[in-house]
Amino acid sequence: MYKKIGLIICLICVVQCRASFSSILKDKNYDGFYFSISSIDSLPTIVLEVGTHPFKDSNKRKLRFVIDTGSNLSLLNKNKFPELEKSQVLQMQLKSLNSYSDIKYSEIFLDVFQEESIIFENKKFIATQFPEFFQFDGIIGNNLLSEFDLVLNFPKSIYFLKKNRLISLSDHGFNGTPIRFIENYIVVDTYIDGLKKKNFLLDTGSGLSFIVQNEAEEKEFRSGRRSRYFDSLGNISTTETRIAKIGCILSKENCFNNPEFLTGKNTFHLNTLKNENITGLIGMNWLEKNEIVISYSEKKIYYKKKKKICTYD
Repeated sequence: MYKKIGLIICLICVVQCRASFSSILKDKNYDGFYFSISSIDSLPTIVLEVGTHPFKDSNKRKLRFVIDTGSNLSLLNKNKFPELEKSQVLQMQLKSLNSYSDIKYSEIFLDVFQEESIIFENKKFIATQFPEFFQFDGIIGNNLLSEFDLVLNFPKSIYFLKKNRLISLSDHGFNGTPIRFIENYIVVDTYIDGLKKKNFLLDTGSGLSFIVQNEAEEKEFRSGRRSRYFDSLGNISTTETRIAKIGCILSKENCFNNPEFLTGKNTFHLNTLKNENITGLIGMNWLEKNEIVISYSEKKIYYKKKKKICTYD
Protein backbone atom coordinates (compact mmCIF):
# COMPACT_ATOMS: atom_id res chain seq x y z
CA MET A 1 0.00 0.00 0.00
CA TYR A 2 2.70 2.49 0.99
CA LYS A 3 4.78 1.62 -2.06
CA LYS A 4 1.87 2.42 -4.40
CA ILE A 5 1.28 5.81 -2.76
CA GLY A 6 4.98 6.62 -3.05
CA LEU A 7 4.94 5.72 -6.74
CA ILE A 8 1.92 7.96 -7.39
CA ILE A 9 3.60 10.90 -5.63
CA CYS A 10 6.78 10.35 -7.65
CA LEU A 11 4.86 10.31 -10.94
CA ILE A 12 3.14 13.57 -10.01
CA CYS A 13 6.56 15.14 -9.38
CA VAL A 14 7.79 14.06 -12.80
CA VAL A 15 4.76 15.60 -14.49
CA GLN A 16 4.99 18.90 -12.59
CA CYS A 17 8.69 19.62 -12.97
CA ARG A 18 10.92 19.98 -16.00
CA ALA A 19 14.62 20.10 -16.66
CA SER A 20 16.24 23.48 -17.16
CA PHE A 21 17.47 24.29 -20.67
CA SER A 22 21.09 24.33 -19.49
CA SER A 23 20.77 20.82 -18.04
CA ILE A 24 19.22 19.62 -21.32
CA LEU A 25 22.25 20.99 -23.19
CA LYS A 26 24.55 19.29 -20.71
CA ASP A 27 22.78 15.92 -20.98
CA LYS A 28 22.86 16.03 -24.79
CA ASN A 29 26.52 17.13 -24.87
CA TYR A 30 25.89 20.23 -26.96
CA ASP A 31 29.05 22.04 -27.98
CA GLY A 32 29.89 24.30 -25.06
CA PHE A 33 30.65 24.46 -21.34
CA TYR A 34 28.34 23.85 -18.38
CA PHE A 35 28.98 25.44 -14.97
CA SER A 36 27.25 25.16 -11.62
CA ILE A 37 26.92 28.55 -9.95
CA SER A 38 28.09 29.49 -6.49
CA SER A 39 26.53 32.67 -5.15
CA ILE A 40 29.00 35.14 -3.62
CA ASP A 41 27.42 38.39 -2.39
CA SER A 42 24.36 37.41 -4.50
CA LEU A 43 26.54 37.38 -7.64
CA PRO A 44 26.78 34.42 -10.07
CA THR A 45 30.26 32.96 -9.59
CA ILE A 46 31.93 30.02 -11.34
CA VAL A 47 35.30 28.33 -10.83
CA LEU A 48 37.70 28.33 -13.78
CA GLU A 49 41.21 26.99 -14.23
CA VAL A 50 43.58 29.63 -15.60
CA GLY A 51 47.23 29.92 -16.49
CA THR A 52 49.42 32.54 -18.11
CA HIS A 53 49.91 32.15 -21.86
CA PRO A 54 51.68 30.12 -23.19
CA PHE A 55 50.21 27.66 -20.74
CA LYS A 56 52.27 25.36 -18.54
CA ASP A 57 50.91 22.96 -15.93
CA SER A 58 53.12 24.61 -13.31
CA ASN A 59 51.21 27.91 -13.44
CA LYS A 60 47.69 26.48 -13.53
CA ARG A 61 45.40 27.63 -10.71
CA LYS A 62 41.68 27.65 -9.89
CA LEU A 63 40.03 31.04 -9.47
CA ARG A 64 36.49 32.29 -8.80
CA PHE A 65 35.02 34.56 -11.48
CA VAL A 66 31.83 36.61 -11.47
CA ILE A 67 29.89 36.42 -14.75
CA ASP A 68 29.16 40.10 -15.30
CA THR A 69 27.19 41.33 -18.32
CA GLY A 70 27.37 44.79 -16.73
CA SER A 71 31.11 44.99 -17.44
CA ASN A 72 32.68 45.51 -20.85
CA LEU A 73 36.10 44.40 -19.52
CA SER A 74 37.44 41.26 -17.88
CA LEU A 75 39.32 41.91 -14.65
CA LEU A 76 41.62 39.93 -12.39
CA ASN A 77 42.84 40.37 -8.83
CA LYS A 78 46.52 41.18 -9.23
CA ASN A 79 47.32 39.49 -5.91
CA LYS A 80 46.62 36.09 -7.48
CA PHE A 81 49.61 36.50 -9.80
CA PRO A 82 52.69 37.58 -7.78
CA GLU A 83 54.79 37.46 -10.96
CA LEU A 84 53.00 40.65 -12.07
CA GLU A 85 54.93 42.66 -9.46
CA LYS A 86 57.72 43.07 -12.01
CA SER A 87 55.44 43.85 -14.95
CA GLN A 88 54.82 47.25 -16.49
CA VAL A 89 52.31 49.33 -14.51
CA LEU A 90 49.76 51.23 -16.60
CA GLN A 91 46.97 53.62 -15.67
CA MET A 92 43.39 53.93 -16.87
CA GLN A 93 40.04 55.38 -15.86
CA LEU A 94 37.48 52.78 -14.80
CA LYS A 95 33.76 53.56 -14.71
CA SER A 96 31.50 52.55 -11.87
CA LEU A 97 27.93 53.50 -10.98
CA ASN A 98 29.26 56.33 -8.82
CA SER A 99 32.19 57.83 -10.68
CA TYR A 100 35.31 57.47 -12.72
CA SER A 101 38.38 56.33 -10.83
CA ASP A 102 42.01 56.23 -11.91
CA ILE A 103 43.39 52.74 -11.35
CA LYS A 104 46.81 51.21 -11.80
CA TYR A 105 46.88 47.91 -13.63
CA SER A 106 48.96 45.43 -15.56
CA GLU A 107 47.97 43.46 -18.61
CA ILE A 108 48.06 39.69 -18.39
CA PHE A 109 47.23 37.16 -21.11
CA LEU A 110 45.58 33.98 -19.88
CA ASP A 111 44.45 30.61 -21.11
CA VAL A 112 41.19 29.63 -19.40
CA PHE A 113 40.09 26.01 -19.00
CA GLN A 114 37.35 23.73 -17.82
CA GLU A 115 39.21 20.58 -16.87
CA GLU A 116 41.31 19.86 -19.99
CA SER A 117 39.15 21.81 -22.48
CA ILE A 118 40.20 25.35 -23.32
CA ILE A 119 37.48 28.02 -23.14
CA PHE A 120 39.48 31.18 -23.85
CA GLU A 121 42.99 31.17 -25.30
CA ASN A 122 45.50 34.00 -24.93
CA LYS A 123 42.92 36.55 -23.75
CA LYS A 124 43.81 39.87 -22.15
CA PHE A 125 42.73 40.58 -18.57
CA ILE A 126 43.11 43.83 -16.66
CA ALA A 127 44.97 42.87 -13.47
CA THR A 128 44.47 45.37 -10.67
CA GLN A 129 44.25 45.52 -6.88
CA PHE A 130 40.83 44.30 -5.71
CA PRO A 131 39.29 45.62 -2.47
CA GLU A 132 40.01 43.27 0.43
CA PHE A 133 36.34 42.44 1.02
CA PHE A 134 35.84 41.06 -2.52
CA GLN A 135 35.35 37.29 -2.16
CA PHE A 136 35.97 36.55 -5.84
CA ASP A 137 39.17 36.60 -7.89
CA GLY A 138 38.07 38.04 -11.21
CA ILE A 139 35.29 39.23 -13.50
CA ILE A 140 34.39 37.83 -16.93
CA GLY A 141 32.84 40.69 -18.91
CA ASN A 142 31.14 41.08 -22.27
CA ASN A 143 34.43 41.27 -24.18
CA LEU A 144 34.84 37.51 -23.53
CA LEU A 145 31.25 36.40 -22.93
CA SER A 146 30.35 37.60 -26.44
CA GLU A 147 32.33 34.69 -27.91
CA PHE A 148 29.44 32.40 -26.90
CA ASP A 149 25.68 32.35 -26.59
CA LEU A 150 25.10 32.63 -22.85
CA VAL A 151 22.46 30.34 -21.31
CA LEU A 152 21.48 31.62 -17.85
CA ASN A 153 19.53 29.54 -15.35
CA PHE A 154 20.07 31.58 -12.19
CA PRO A 155 20.84 30.77 -9.46
CA LYS A 156 21.84 27.23 -10.47
CA SER A 157 23.78 27.07 -13.71
CA ILE A 158 25.32 28.79 -16.73
CA TYR A 159 26.08 27.29 -20.12
CA PHE A 160 28.58 28.80 -22.56
CA LEU A 161 27.01 27.60 -25.81
CA LYS A 162 29.16 27.79 -28.92
CA LYS A 163 27.58 29.94 -31.61
CA ASN A 164 27.33 27.23 -34.25
CA ARG A 165 24.46 25.73 -32.28
CA LEU A 166 22.05 23.48 -34.16
CA ILE A 167 19.13 23.87 -31.80
CA SER A 168 15.85 25.76 -32.10
CA LEU A 169 15.16 27.90 -29.05
CA SER A 170 11.51 28.35 -30.01
CA ASP A 171 11.09 24.56 -29.84
CA HIS A 172 12.06 24.83 -26.17
CA GLY A 173 9.48 27.51 -25.38
CA PHE A 174 11.68 30.61 -25.67
CA ASN A 175 10.50 33.98 -26.95
CA GLY A 176 13.03 36.25 -28.62
CA THR A 177 13.40 40.02 -28.58
CA PRO A 178 16.08 42.34 -30.02
CA ILE A 179 18.64 44.01 -27.75
CA ARG A 180 21.04 46.89 -28.34
CA PHE A 181 24.70 47.25 -27.47
CA ILE A 182 26.02 50.61 -26.27
CA GLU A 183 29.78 50.65 -25.66
CA ASN A 184 29.50 46.85 -25.34
CA TYR A 185 26.81 47.09 -22.63
CA ILE A 186 23.50 45.26 -23.18
CA VAL A 187 20.45 47.56 -23.28
CA VAL A 188 16.96 46.05 -22.86
CA ASP A 189 13.41 47.42 -22.94
CA THR A 190 11.69 47.64 -19.55
CA TYR A 191 8.27 48.85 -18.40
CA ILE A 192 7.64 49.85 -14.76
CA ASP A 193 4.18 50.69 -13.34
CA GLY A 194 2.82 51.88 -16.65
CA LEU A 195 5.85 53.98 -17.53
CA LYS A 196 6.63 54.27 -21.19
CA LYS A 197 9.34 51.98 -22.49
CA LYS A 198 12.62 52.68 -20.69
CA ASN A 199 16.21 51.66 -21.38
CA PHE A 200 17.86 49.47 -18.73
CA LEU A 201 21.28 47.82 -18.73
CA LEU A 202 21.29 44.03 -18.28
CA ASP A 203 23.69 43.48 -15.39
CA THR A 204 24.33 40.00 -13.97
CA GLY A 205 27.01 41.61 -11.78
CA SER A 206 24.33 43.38 -9.73
CA GLY A 207 22.49 41.45 -7.01
CA LEU A 208 19.61 43.94 -7.00
CA SER A 209 18.17 46.00 -9.82
CA PHE A 210 18.65 49.78 -9.77
CA ILE A 211 16.47 52.69 -10.87
CA VAL A 212 17.32 56.39 -10.90
CA GLN A 213 15.75 58.26 -8.01
CA ASN A 214 13.58 60.69 -9.97
CA GLU A 215 11.77 57.80 -11.69
CA ALA A 216 11.01 56.12 -8.34
CA GLU A 217 9.73 59.41 -6.90
CA GLU A 218 7.63 60.23 -9.96
CA LYS A 219 5.73 56.94 -9.74
CA GLU A 220 5.62 57.03 -5.92
CA PHE A 221 7.16 53.59 -5.41
CA ARG A 222 6.63 52.40 -1.86
CA SER A 223 9.56 52.22 0.54
CA GLY A 224 11.39 48.93 0.92
CA ARG A 225 14.36 48.15 3.16
CA ARG A 226 17.76 49.60 3.91
CA SER A 227 20.39 47.90 1.78
CA ARG A 228 24.15 48.17 1.32
CA TYR A 229 25.78 47.66 -2.04
CA PHE A 230 29.23 47.97 -3.57
CA ASP A 231 30.42 48.69 -7.09
CA SER A 232 33.35 47.37 -9.12
CA LEU A 233 35.69 49.96 -7.58
CA GLY A 234 34.85 48.87 -4.03
CA ASN A 235 32.72 51.92 -3.20
CA ILE A 236 30.17 50.96 -0.52
CA SER A 237 26.87 52.82 -0.26
CA THR A 238 23.72 52.45 1.82
CA THR A 239 20.33 53.30 0.39
CA GLU A 240 16.66 52.48 0.77
CA THR A 241 15.13 50.17 -1.79
CA ARG A 242 11.90 51.07 -3.54
CA ILE A 243 9.18 48.64 -4.62
CA ALA A 244 7.02 49.12 -7.69
CA LYS A 245 3.64 47.49 -8.28
CA ILE A 246 4.58 45.68 -11.46
CA GLY A 247 7.58 45.48 -13.76
CA CYS A 248 7.95 44.02 -17.24
CA ILE A 249 11.33 43.16 -18.78
CA LEU A 250 11.96 42.51 -22.48
CA SER A 251 8.25 42.69 -23.35
CA LYS A 252 4.94 43.89 -21.89
CA GLU A 253 3.93 40.25 -21.40
CA ASN A 254 6.93 39.19 -19.27
CA CYS A 255 5.87 40.85 -16.01
CA PHE A 256 6.39 40.38 -12.27
CA ASN A 257 4.67 41.78 -9.20
CA ASN A 258 6.41 43.98 -6.63
CA PRO A 259 9.86 44.34 -8.25
CA GLU A 260 12.46 45.76 -5.86
CA PHE A 261 15.06 48.36 -6.83
CA LEU A 262 18.01 50.05 -5.31
CA THR A 263 17.70 53.76 -5.92
CA GLY A 264 19.70 56.91 -5.40
CA LYS A 265 21.44 59.77 -7.10
CA ASN A 266 24.54 57.75 -8.03
CA THR A 267 23.87 57.75 -11.76
CA PHE A 268 27.22 58.95 -13.06
CA HIS A 269 27.94 55.74 -14.96
CA LEU A 270 24.51 55.68 -16.59
CA ASN A 271 24.86 59.27 -17.74
CA THR A 272 28.20 58.62 -19.45
CA LEU A 273 26.71 56.29 -22.06
CA LYS A 274 26.54 58.26 -25.27
CA ASN A 275 23.19 59.34 -26.70
CA GLU A 276 21.21 57.04 -24.42
CA ASN A 277 18.77 57.84 -21.64
CA ILE A 278 19.47 54.91 -19.30
CA THR A 279 16.98 54.60 -16.45
CA GLY A 280 18.56 51.78 -14.45
CA LEU A 281 20.03 48.30 -14.22
CA ILE A 282 18.28 44.93 -14.38
CA GLY A 283 20.01 42.75 -11.79
CA MET A 284 19.88 39.21 -10.49
CA ASN A 285 16.65 39.60 -8.49
CA TRP A 286 14.78 39.96 -11.81
CA LEU A 287 16.90 37.74 -14.02
CA GLU A 288 16.50 34.67 -11.82
CA LYS A 289 12.76 34.68 -12.60
CA ASN A 290 13.49 33.70 -16.22
CA GLU A 291 15.57 31.25 -18.15
CA ILE A 292 17.55 33.43 -20.54
CA VAL A 293 19.72 32.94 -23.61
CA ILE A 294 21.81 35.96 -24.66
CA SER A 295 22.73 35.66 -28.33
CA TYR A 296 25.49 38.20 -28.89
CA SER A 297 25.78 37.36 -32.59
CA GLU A 298 22.05 37.78 -33.28
CA LYS A 299 21.74 40.76 -30.90
CA LYS A 300 18.74 39.07 -29.31
CA ILE A 301 17.67 37.75 -25.94
CA TYR A 302 15.54 34.63 -25.71
CA TYR A 303 13.56 34.17 -22.51
CA LYS A 304 10.84 32.17 -20.83
CA LYS A 305 9.36 32.41 -17.38
CA LYS A 306 10.42 29.72 -15.00
CA LYS A 307 8.02 27.04 -13.93
CA LYS A 308 8.93 24.43 -11.37
CA ILE A 309 12.30 23.11 -12.54
CA CYS A 310 13.79 19.75 -11.59
CA THR A 311 16.74 20.17 -9.28
CA TYR A 312 19.10 17.58 -10.75
CA ASP A 313 21.24 20.24 -12.49
